[in-house]
Amino acid sequence: MEDQFNNNPTSGYGEGAGTAARMKEEIASKAADAKGKITDFGRKAAEQIDGRLEATANYLREHDLKEMVTDVQELAKKYPGQSLAAAAIVGFLIGRLFRSND
Repeated sequence: MEDQFNNNPTSGYGEGAGTAARMKEEIASKAADAKGKITDFGRKAAEQIDGRLEATANYLREHDLKEMVTDVQELAKKYPGQSLAAAAIVGFLIGRLFRSND
C-alpha cells in the first residue's frame, strides 16, 4: 500500500477536487438564496419607509402647528418614559451637531 501511494502521489486529488467543486456549487447556491432574501428584505423595507413617509407627509399637510403640539403633548402624557428617552436622544444629537461644527 505504501508503494502504491508513493508511486502515485496525486491519487486522492480527483476525489478532493470533486468534493471542492460540490462545496463551491453549494456555497454559490446558498449565496444566491441569501441575495434573494436580502433583496426581498430591502424591497419590503423600502415599501414600509415609503408608506410611513407618505403618511407623515399627509399628517403634516392636514394638521397645523397647534394640532401637532397638542398631539405631541398627548403622546408625552401617554408614554412619559419613551418621551424622556426620545428628548434625551434628540438633545444629544443636536449637541453633537453643533459641537462638530466648531
